[in-house]
Amino acid sequence: LEGLERTWRGSPDIVLVTDRDGIVFLASDPSWHYYELRPLSDSERTVLMSTRKYAGQTLRPLAAHRVESYDSGGVLAQIEGHASPPVVLWSTLELPNEGWTLNLLSDVSAATRAGHAAGLIAAGACLTLMFLGLFLQQRWRLARLRKRSREELEQLVQQHTADLRNAQDSLVQAASLASKGRDSLEHLPQGVSVV
Repeated sequence: LEGLERTWRGSPDIVLVTDRDGIVFLASDPSWHYYELRPLSDSERTVLMSTRKYAGQTLRPLAAHRVESYDSGGVLAQIEGHASPPVVLWSTLELPNEGWTLNLLSDVSAATRAGHAAGLIAAGACLTLMFLGLFLQQRWRLARLRKRSREELEQLVQQHTADLRNAQDSLVQAASLASKGRDSLEHLPQGVSVV
């Protein structure tokens, strides 16, 4: 079994095998040996003492708290008092013929960091799109303002042109009447004189 443990040491995950009593006896990290994954009753402790199954070994309870459970059977757990990752995805597989349970503890911090990074990227993309939308809205508003100003200027030019044509027509008519000998200079706009 030691060869199997050495093979597991190359894994980034923690692999544990527990007996019927929930005590770790095989692990990818030897510091996990002899942890109790569930509390032992007094009768179970008495049986373990009488059989001397783990004689000379100190059994340590593992402080693991369930954070969230998943339909697939996995559990997100928080582990305290061990040098392992603080939050792990804990999956189990029962080996009923041997009476063992295979436990796989996967570090979720990398996935959490990736999730945070994806969230930051999404937030950055949303901000970029928002600023792009504001920029396009501002350009559209400026284009409307320019169009309205251009239209107002064209109307003003047309109005002044019409006023100038009217004044010119009045001058032409007054000059025509003056050349015919009629004294009709009163029709001229104020300040205009005919030479």
